[in-house]
Amino acid sequence: MKKRLSLISGLGLLMICLLVGCTPLEQLKSQGGPSAEETSGKHLNPIELSAYAKDVGAHLEEPQENASKVQSAFTLSGKIKDQALNGQRVWVRVTGPQHGTFDYYIPIKKTTFKQTIRLFEGKGQYQVVMNLPNKGQKNSFYEMTTFNVTNTSSKITRDIEKTPDALDADLKLTAPLEGYSEAKDKVKIQGQISEKYNGQYLMVQAEKDQKKWDTMVLVNSGTFATDFPLKYGAGNSKITVMVPYPKREHYYLDGATFIVNNSSKQETTASIEYFQDYFDEHYQLDEPVASGEKTGKTFHISGTYDVKAGKNAKIDQLIVEAKKGKLTSTYLIPAQDGRFAGDFYLRFGSGNYQVTVAIPDDPGSYHSYFKYSGIAQFSVTSDAKDERDLLPSRGIQSDAPEIKQLAATLTKGKPDQKSKAKAIYDYVAKNVTYDMDKYHKDLFKLDDSALRTLSTKKGVCQDYVFLTVALLRAAGIESHYITGEAGGRHAWVEAKLNGKWVTMDPTWGSGYVQNDSFVKHYDPSYFDPNMTEFNKTHKQEEIVY
Repeated sequence: MKKRLSLISGLGLLMICLLVGCTPLEQLKSQGGPSAEETSGKHLNPIELSAYAKDVGAHLEEPQENASKVQSAFTLSGKIKDQALNGQRVWVRVTGPQHGTFDYYIPIKKTTFKQTIRLFEGKGQYQVVMNLPNKGQKNSFYEMTTFNVTNTSSKITRDIEKTPDALDADLKLTAPLEGYSEAKDKVKIQGQISEKYNGQYLMVQAEKDQKKWDTMVLVNSGTFATDFPLKYGAGNSKITVMVPYPKREHYYLDGATFIVNNSSKQETTASIEYFQDYFDEHYQLDEPVASGEKTGKTFHISGTYDVKAGKNAKIDQLIVEAKKGKLTSTYLIPAQDGRFAGDFYLRFGSGNYQVTVAIPDDPGSYHSYFKYSGIAQFSVTSDAKDERDLLPSRGIQSDAPEIKQLAATLTKGKPDQKSKAKAIYDYVAKNVTYDMDKYHKDLFKLDDSALRTLSTKKGVCQDYVFLTVALLRAAGIESHYITGEAGGRHAWVEAKLNGKWVTMDPTWGSGYVQNDSFVKHYDPSYFDPNMTEFNKTHKQEEIVY
């Protein structure tokens, strides 16, 4: 299946189905019929072998009686003398009383084969057709025998059904362990596969009531894992883990199939959209498992990535962009050693948010602006109130313990919001020094922040603003980051003090530049300045959330 910029296309899914449906392993040749040889009298209704089975010296040890009665399962075993068969598996197709089918491909070890056959539709009569590999054409079978067996148990028991392609790829599931299981909303799928698939994706495809959905799962060190969403409410979903088609990129073959009974009535129909860089850079989003989840003021994401792929060795954070209407906020999610995880805030009140997860185009570098590429997109519905000017945002860690403690110390004993804000302005203006080197060389980093400014006690206008806004919000004062022009790119602060929005510029209040050097000079006039004079030097462009 060909991936372009987003989700797997419907055409691609059809092509997979066609490819799987026409696999030559489904060819079945019939040679001769059941033997007319008289039985020895030991069995009233013995299982008869075909002429081809006798020709290759095949012998069925268990069962020997046709139409035998069993409970839930029986053992199928036998021997084959002829070792010149062009295949190493016995193909067994079991058809249940409700006309469902289940295929086993039983390995022939030297001259013997053995398999426990589970009767997957409960009580009733099952038909078992056994087929042996052709001595000539590859992936072709001749019938060995056909017999019936009756299940006297109503218990549903089922193996995980594997195709020859799954067996050739050494695909093994460690979760789930059974071919029929129960879950709520999602099911854990994990396992192992040949390490030749490292850095590639498996496709997980599900079907329920003629509705289909899928996701991609990254193979890393021969292992894979995902929480797969059960989208369409209560009932059985048929889930198939598909393996890459070795002869054509972005095509997949049926691998391992199982049934999951979802106990939840909740339906989640929206899918996560994956962009091309998600696949090219070998990412896997583990949380969320589906689009459209409901939450409060925060939302959690997590996942993995291949540290050896592309630029991933330098990745130390991902970017999350949360958009509601025309409002957008960004957050950084920490990443290390092939894993990323973190929370971000939904600050603009209740409603639907479009969330984009992105990676930096040039991680770890210095720039005056940053470019990043989306890898996944989904929606989230929040029921939280609007706290856009109080909650943390990128670079403004107002929830950090160091910030909260300093804000409490600075504002202790202050009678009102304006006096608290003035104390914070004074601290930043007096204690942070303008970084001329950063200004001249554009030494900006994606993770510049209030915490970094607090630690280094230096920065440019954005860093003054990061620390000021973080301290104001930690003190419970609504505030935001303003960008605009003031003889060049500049940033300053607005805070809501006693019901009124007040401007402050802690950078200009910290000093001035003379002969290309910063002169430290505290100036209180840039706290709640005369706006007529202020607007002569400052031109506001936007509020940055």
